[in-house]
Parts: sequence; structure tokens; C-alpha cells
Amino acid sequence: MITFYWKPTFTKNVKDSVRVKTENRSFYGFYTSPNLDDFWTNGNLFKKVRDAWNENKDENSNARVFLLRPGEEPWKLIDSFEDDQSKIILWYLDAVLYDQPDGSKYDGGFHDYHEIKKLIEKGKDVLLVLQDNDLDNCLTFDYVNTYLMADKVLEQQQNLHLGKSVILRLFENSKSFLRIKHFLSFNGHLKTHRIMLLLFILINELLDKFDISCHSYHWDDDLKEVRNIISRMKLVPTEEWDNQKSDKMMNLTNLHDVEEDIIDRFRNMLPLNLDLKSISHQEAVKMINSTAVNQKLNVPLYFNSYIDVITESNVSDGGVLITEKIFKSLVCLKPFLVVGQYNTLKVLKDYGFKTFSDIIDESYDDEKNWVIRSNIVFREMGRISLLPLEKVDEMYWKIEDILKHNFFHLSKYVSNVDDEVIKKIIGGK
Repeated sequence: MITFYWKPTFTKNVKDSVRVKTENRSFYGFYTSPNLDDFWTNGNLFKKVRDAWNENKDENSNARVFLLRPGEEPWKLIDSFEDDQSKIILWYLDAVLYDQPDGSKYDGGFHDYHEIKKLIEKGKDVLLVLQDNDLDNCLTFDYVNTYLMADKVLEQQQNLHLGKSVILRLFENSKSFLRIKHFLSFNGHLKTHRIMLLLFILINELLDKFDISCHSYHWDDDLKEVRNIISRMKLVPTEEWDNQKSDKMMNLTNLHDVEEDIIDRFRNMLPLNLDLKSISHQEAVKMINSTAVNQKLNVPLYFNSYIDVITESNVSDGGVLITEKIFKSLVCLKPFLVVGQYNTLKVLKDYGFKTFSDIIDESYDDEKNWVIRSNIVFREMGRISLLPLEKVDEMYWKIEDILKHNFFHLSKYVSNVDDEVIKKIIGGK
């Protein structure tokens, strides 16, 4: 038997529950058996794992799957199953790996390190399922990687009317037209690297080159803290920045030097909405399937520009998290620049996708310092912004075969990951 546990902050379909009081009141509540169709990612994979377990294991073999977001603590609940010999699967639904300034392993950067270590020392059969890719093999636990929302983006690709052919036909038809913008960039929550991107665009007067959003879906958030956020940024890299950059394209290594009028202009333009309807965030989260906003593909908007500038969820080292932002670009046949984590492109290539070094300087992916890495992306973005659209169009169609490869490879990637996760869970101890 396999049982899934989930704190009922998302699903309303509670079949059964277990009440557990912890030392921290914030984790006082119920763990529930969820409706697996409700999840924004991995929902179909949960069901595949359930079915595979029931088909391949005898009735005396048990597994308990804890579906976790960072900071949630199932340890008291696990301890309450005294003398239980079930396989424990800790399935994390978001990033959990963080960099260590001293270069040490992830005991401090991985919030649950010590608790998991205790379970293993007690003889528990524990498996982690992670969204992050641990490239340095720093984790000492048994784990397997899954994906974040690649499955939902794939569903969008396949469920559009007439299936994949709609996007492909738009792609082929677009050969006859000149697109309007150089770049497309979606930016959600205000984060340091997203603020850097917007300030770079404002300072260098590149806004007309973009279809861009920033902080949309958060229309009623208080923006008074924007200046304070910027004032707390200390972004001077340890190495000297490349002095051969274009005079026009200033880099951002110290946001304290940004002029006050630019800061005010940035603050006053937020939220910078692009395609979402302006309803309050509080209202949106109450709507049925409100989390699906990140799953939707606004296909016509993707075909209005040539290159996507993706600001991933974080820029820290310690793991690589690839989110729906990149998967959407792959499905919509777009090349992209990534303001994200070290070796993000390497991970994509390891998974069989192709990147765009034929038209884009991708050396940023090899830079460990995230400030310098971001500046290399900005410099390349600045270079392309100076090109006429006719030249960018020529660059774009030069990589037509790569774009098509990525479009078709997504389904293979999701299938391969599903098979690997199921194999790891079913074929464990």
C-alpha cells in the first residue's frame, strides 16, 4: 500500500487526516490524503507511482509519500508511526538546495538535512525526490530528480486545439512576418536579479525593445519597500568586471550607485503588467485552479518577439532548478538568455535539450559569481538590442532545427524522468 500525505493548504478534497502537534506552532495541523489531480506539478506522476507500486509490490509492502514545500516538517508525523517499516519518500515540490559560502556540503543549506540524517540512522528506508539538480553530488542521501511544471507545460502543448500542429503552424507562418520586439521577459515576485534586470533596461533605455512584465499578479502588494530592497543589495563581485563592455551598456555591480530618479521611475511603474487581468492577488488565490496561471501558454505573445530573457527563481549556487519559464520557451520555439543559476544550460543539455551558442554568447553559464554571470547576460542582451529587427530575425531562423528539436524533445524528457522516478521508488530497498 502507498499513502500520500499533504498539508491541506491547497486541496479541499480531504479523504482522511492525521492530527500532529509539533514544537513549532506553525506546523500544527493536519496532513491529508490529497486529490492528486489538484497539484500544479507532478500530479500525473504521483498517480503513475501509486499504480506502479500497487502493481509491483505485495500487500505487505508499504510506502508513505510526504509531498512537501520548503519549511514544512513531517518529522513528528513520521515518528508517530512507531515500528513502521514503510519506505519513506520525501517529495519536495520546490527548490530546497542552497549554496554554502564556505564551500561545505548542504547540511546548513538544506533545511531538512539533520532530520533526514536522523531517520536514516534509525534504519528508515528514505528516498528524496527533488526538483533541484545537485550537480556537485554534495547530498549524502539517496535521491532522484523530477521536474517543476514541465508536465503541465507539456499538457498545454498537447491540449491546444489540433495539438502540437497549432504551435508549429504558427511557427512556420511566422517566417513571413517581422516580429515586433527583440525580447520577451516575464518577471513575477520582486527579487534582486529581477530588479537588476529592470534597472538595466531603464538605465539603457531598452524598454521599447521588450514585451515585459514585473510584479504582475501582485497588484495590491505594498511597493513602498522597493527602495529599501535596493538599498540592502550589496552586489559588488569579487572579481573585476570586464572593462571592454560597450560604453552605452553599463553593468550593474553596485546598485547603490543607481540614480534616485531611476529608482523612483522603477518603483512607480510597478506592477508592470503584460497580459494578466488586473485582479487582486488575494482574490486570485481564492479562485479555483488559481495556481494554473503559471501553467497557461499565451502563445501569440511568444510569437511577438524573438528571444526570451528568463529570470529564474533564484541565482544561488548549490543546485539548479529549472522551472516552467524555460519549459514554456522551449514549447513556443524560442531561444533564451537565462538570469539564473550556474550551469543551468549544462543541465538542460544533459537532459537532451539544445541551447543557442550559434547566435548567443552563452559563456555566462560557466561563471560562478552570480553578479558577473548576470552582467554577462545583460551585456549580451544589450548587444542584441542594438541590432535591427531584420538581423535578429535572420539570427532566429538560423537555429530553426534547434528550436524544433527542443519542441519535440519535451515529451521525451518528461517520459524519461517519470520512468526514472518510478524505477527508483519501486526498485528501492
